[in-house]
Amino acid sequence: MKVNTFVIEDLCADLLLGGDFCDIHHVNISYANKHLTFKVKQQQITVRFYQQLNEQQVFNVKTMNDVTIPPLSAKFIQTTTAAPPMSALFTPSSKQLSKQHIFAPHAILMINNNTTTTTLLNTTTTIQTIPKGTAIGQVKYHEDNKCCYVCPDLQDNYQHHISAITSCSIQQKLTSHSSITSTIDEMISHLPRTQQEQIRPVLFKHKSIFNTSKPSIMKTNNIYHRIPIQPHYQPIQSYPYRKSVKETQIINEQV
Repeated sequence: MKVNTFVIEDLCADLLLGGDFCDIHHVNISYANKHLTFKVKQQQITVRFYQQLNEQQVFNVKTMNDVTIPPLSAKFIQTTTAAPPMSALFTPSSKQLSKQHIFAPHAILMINNNTTTTTLLNTTTTIQTIPKGTAIGQVKYHEDNKCCYVCPDLQDNYQHHISAITSCSIQQKLTSHSSITSTIDEMISHLPRTQQEQIRPVLFKHKSIFNTSKPSIMKTNNIYHRIPIQPHYQPIQSYPYRKSVKETQIINEQV
């Protein structure tokens, strides 16, 4: 079918169709399903609406299922959002996760079918559970859609974990981590909650500095506190030159 059309960059209406065209081809417009249908030679054709993307619009990101994260571990999770398919900039923002000391990194995500994948990090020594539908942050349109992103092979009901910390001395490490967490929380307790959420991940990157569970010993084997002199030679002693009483008085008055 050949149709003569005019291309207009800015149109004041969402849809513009001629009445004759609608009558001849039995056009049916469905705003609920975001498409229109019409008949051509006894065949029904469906055309979906083109939705222009608002680059400034922000969409919430929520957990798709109940999530359980082991202690001191990170986990890939499936999330849902109302955002259309696009490359999006993810910004974590969740009071619930902050209370549980769970952190989500800033990332560039690829959204398809209203779903995407992100990572959550449990910094506590206990198992943390996040209910389904918990808001973990927001996404916004990212200008450069040609970007790299992590697409893990999710199987076994999404139970793959990364960065799990295990060793024979796990109890000692857990105690040390708890002490570091308490120290950092005490240091930033005077700041507003928004600033605490921003600075806590930075301090955790250098958490070894705040580890007070064991003393640190400075190596001073190569430091000499005495001036080396030859044997049987005493250092030269020089007494201060004594001044007269009048000169001493003048100096004291000036000082």
